[in-house]
Amino acid sequence: AELGFLYNFAEGWQAGLQGTVLQLSRISDKVYSGPDVSPIGGSNKRYIYSNEDATIYAVINRKMNIGNGYLYGGFAVGYGVARNDSKNLSGDVAYKAPDGGRGYAVGAQIGYVVGINSKLALYAEGAFRYLDLKYDAEAPNVQPHTNLHYQIMAVPVTIGLRYRFINSRIQ
Repeated sequence: AELGFLYNFAEGWQAGLQGTVLQLSRISDKVYSGPDVSPIGGSNKRYIYSNEDATIYAVINRKMNIGNGYLYGGFAVGYGVARNDSKNLSGDVAYKAPDGGRGYAVGAQIGYVVGINSKLALYAEGAFRYLDLKYDAEAPNVQPHTNLHYQIMAVPVTIGLRYRFINSRIQ
């Protein structure tokens, strides 16, 4: 899910805030050597690093008018909080990270917006996001003891609607 507020501040430029909520997980399809040399993974079950990662980004985009819409690309920097209920595991889940990871996020996005009318538009966006989440929970079986720290790359794809609240002279 995504909600954003963007403002066209100069010809061909927009900036604003964008909030996202993502599930950060992957299928355990490879076997890794754990900290105590025991194998980890390979079960084809899900590893959930965050059921809901809520991140707020400051974004800046360069726009290029094409047809009835515009192509845009830009950068984002923000801060995220990972929420999890690690006590309940379903049959297809091998691991859930603890609740409360926090950290910075950076990335880039590219998308296309096509107008339906003067206020409403459809858009599609693909993004790359790097999240650096640190937890207050201790990493199991790691010597010397250290807290969990996940560095996660995500590629969210969003399709949705945009609504124009303010008509500015700058497009």
